[in-house]
Amino acid sequence: MSLTVCPDYLFSGVVFQGILPFAAIAGFFGLTCPVLLFGLGSPHLPAGLSTVMAAAELPAGLLIAMIVLGEPLGIAEWLGVVVILAGVCLAQVPGFLARHREEV
Repeated sequence: MSLTVCPDYLFSGVVFQGILPFAAIAGFFGLTCPVLLFGLGSPHLPAGLSTVMAAAELPAGLLIAMIVLGEPLGIAEWLGVVVILAGVCLAQVPGFLARHREEV
């Protein structure tokens, strides 16, 4: 989309002079590192815990956006996070109860 608005963006030198270092850092810590570490760690965890950890990425991302970027977050965003986390946790309750009954 940015190339349609400003086609000279790539060839003007702006990318390599100012944006590239920040984009590389943000890309590594925002996209590459979490996916890589989650992919390496999830085979060693139960499926339910992996699901909860994947859902916990959303509030972590919102907190970072609020703290680092100063993004204003409203009640709708936080309510969405609560609904998603509650849904994931509720989906894990039957398995938890079954394991608890087996132990008793």
